[in-house]
Amino acid sequence: MIELNEENLNKYIDGELSDAERAELEKKINASKEFSSKFKIMTSVDKQLRHMEAESPSPLFTQNVMSKLKGRTSFSKAQNRFIIFIGGFITLLCLGVTYYVIKIALNMTGDAVFNIPDLSSYWDNFSSQLTSFFRSIALPKYFTFIGSLASFVILISGYFFFESFKNYKKLTKQL
Repeated sequence: MIELNEENLNKYIDGELSDAERAELEKKINASKEFSSKFKIMTSVDKQLRHMEAESPSPLFTQNVMSKLKGRTSFSKAQNRFIIFIGGFITLLCLGVTYYVIKIALNMTGDAVFNIPDLSSYWDNFSSQLTSFFRSIALPKYFTFIGSLASFVILISGYFFFESFKNYKKLTKQL
């Protein structure tokens, strides 16, 4: 016994039912006004869909997609350069910290077996000038200026971040 529902109506239209099931379903369709109207609508939609032509992409579709993908590689190259720059900065920072730690370790032992006088004097001079600079700006009268400058830098970097994000979204929508 076959039930009268939309799934079985679809199977009837698609020709997936046996002859006995088709005959039983036809009787039930004719007996129900609701399913009779649904069946008529479904058969008309099926006929319209079967007579529609399949759409095909334009002849320049592949060329347009490939040109847009080439435009994205320049954006990726800029990201790669930025990552290399940050990686180089972190590497230099690690080398400086390593040199500083080795210098302190050698000075603590008292054995000056590994002595680099030129670099050591330059480093001492640089670190003392850097320390005096930060001590001079750490006065309370400069805190407002430093805070304002930091806020300005954060606002400007946020602006450029969101602009690049909008450009990235625009590029992805075009694809």
